[in-house]
Amino acid sequence: MVVGLFSHGVEYLALLKSGENEWTVLENMHGIQDIVTFNNKFYAIEQSGRTIIVDQFFSVGFIQHAVGSPSNRKFLVESSGNLLIVEMIFLENSESNAGFRIFKLDEENPKWDEIKSLGDQILILGLHQVVSVSAYEFHWGDQGNLIFYSIDGSVEDRVMYVFDLEKGISIPLENCPVYCNLFWPLPVWLNSPESVVSSSMEATPGTEIANLGICEDVGSSFSSS
Repeated sequence: MVVGLFSHGVEYLALLKSGENEWTVLENMHGIQDIVTFNNKFYAIEQSGRTIIVDQFFSVGFIQHAVGSPSNRKFLVESSGNLLIVEMIFLENSESNAGFRIFKLDEENPKWDEIKSLGDQILILGLHQVVSVSAYEFHWGDQGNLIFYSIDGSVEDRVMYVFDLEKGISIPLENCPVYCNLFWPLPVWLNSPESVVSSSMEATPGTEIANLGICEDVGSSFSSS
């Protein structure tokens, strides 16, 4: 079975069963923001915050309790054996351009529980997906609990940021040269100054943990409460 995400003015889900040639559109499910497989099931999250679950027998279920606000962007990602919703909150009238809330799936109930820490995990947000990696892979010890993201815009104007979940602070990545090692060689849209690029090359993954919290700007804070 294949579950696809299609767009025709609004995103919707469709199933393609083994041996069939045509997709079956799932009715009354639209505004899909992300889809992922987890423990032999497909999970999709709607803009409204409702979760759709499709199992291997084509049975469709829901987690009716909505997560987050319909105005916020939501992503699904597997991290350390758990399924998470990452809610990206756009802050138009704040120095901080975005904040984040994280929810973990409770499969037994089922429901979503908000969590305040990712532990040693680091989330990297793309335009349509999220990748979760461990800080230990970069020899950072347990210095995770970070989200790397960018705000949609033209390639030339796009800037990447680091959000510290513990401190609730968002900082431009170019002000944190040690973190730039995650993206070396740097994407063309990052547009970091030459001095920052040089600094990031010198800060190898073996850099002492004490240096990881040092950035050139204290950033701006966000609170989900």
